[in-house]
Amino acid sequence: MQASLRGRFVAVKTEDQQARAMLFRTRQMLLGQRTQMINASC
Repeated sequence: MQASLRGRFVAVKTEDQQARAMLFRTRQMLLGQRTQMINASC
């Protein structure tokens, strides 16, 4: 309970960091879809 009451400050990500994270997530999603398609065709 106490941990939820204590505020935790997190550094704001730069625009470049956010863009890289978005690219990484998009790539992961596409690779996952590719794997699903390959597995479905077997």
